Amino acid sequence: MLHLILAGLVSVSAVELEVRPLKGPAIQGTLVSLDGQQLKIATADGEKSLAVKELATASVTAAPAPIKEKPQVWVHLTGGSVIHGTSYVLQKNKKVLLTLLSGDTIELAPHAIHHVRFQALDEDSQADFDRIINAEISADVVIIRRAGKALDELDGIVRDINTDTVLFEFDGEKIPIDRGKVFGIRYYQPAGQKLASPICRIVDSTGSRWLVRSAKLAGDQLELQTVSNVSVQLPLAQLVTMDFSSGNLVYLSDLTATQVEWIPYLGTRLASGRLNKLYEPRKDRSFSGQSLQLGNQTYPKGLAIHSRTTLIYRLTDAHKSFQAVAGIDPLMRDNGHVELVIRGDEKELFRQAISGKDKPILLDINITGVRRLSILVDFGQQLDIADHLHLCNARITK
Repeated sequence: MLHLILAGLVSVSAVELEVRPLKGPAIQGTLVSLDGQQLKIATADGEKSLAVKELATASVTAAPAPIKEKPQVWVHLTGGSVIHGTSYVLQKNKKVLLTLLSGDTIELAPHAIHHVRFQALDEDSQADFDRIINAEISADVVIIRRAGKALDELDGIVRDINTDTVLFEFDGEKIPIDRGKVFGIRYYQPAGQKLASPICRIVDSTGSRWLVRSAKLAGDQLELQTVSNVSVQLPLAQLVTMDFSSGNLVYLSDLTATQVEWIPYLGTRLASGRLNKLYEPRKDRSFSGQSLQLGNQTYPKGLAIHSRTTLIYRLTDAHKSFQAVAGIDPLMRDNGHVELVIRGDEKELFRQAISGKDKPILLDINITGVRRLSILVDFGQQLDIADHLHLCNARITK
């Protein structure tokens, strides 16, 4: 089905893209053509053709500015799409009219919605909200914020929603609830509901994320069909990125390591909990809180790791390679010296010393059959001073 989205994008010849293959560095150029087999772009060095099955992402180089208006409604579809909106109305339990942050309106069937939130999350509500939306349910759930900021829940049937009230049926009685008191709604989903597999994830300038089963170009818009069968027309002017990597790769920063161990070079009297927090690996950012960088390139994904740290990941699927760009954080200038060791099921696959004076190192390590991937950033020749290793675009691919 991948050809459906690609065929729909063939005529977008003026779009400037940064294409990131599953292997190798990013390539920038103007989109020339797309089909079910190849993406072709015109670069400064001539035209380049890339096999679609080897693509990770294709991002618009001059990405549109994010829409400044803040969302008032957050809709999470079944299947994983997240939509930012400003207005949410349910008409007689049949159709939801959702006004997007862009100002456009789309129709949704309630059974396509996993949950919707009408208020911003904070530390006081996060745990309660996560518990409610992840629980097993046998009816719709209206989430209410009680005094003291705690969240409570009512089980029943959501019949109608307007700007003022939520009409809720409880034990056969229809009760109007003040919309301002409703934090969110978790919708009951009937058993046996099947979703299509996503072929692409599209991010737009409103911050919405669409997991789509198909897409085609219609004039200056992309006609999208989500995995939960929601139809939407996305203006090309709002397109930010297309992620083709679903099912092909997993970034380590999106995984949770089964074991993380940090050992200081010298003993200390400070509480170990505080130090562990200070030196724990950072996901998708450096220890200074900035974007990950090596050389003159910035990377959106990856890990920042301090010596001496061991990370262990359990791999449940069949993967072929571990890939990354490794080097010392440029902010450390020429300082920093670590030894990077990669093991698969206790077998050493890679070992190399890396210093702040070295150029970034491209890693492409065969991990076929590996179920336990271990990454050790060990002490080098300078104690642990400036030992901030960046593993940029660290990922495992199938």
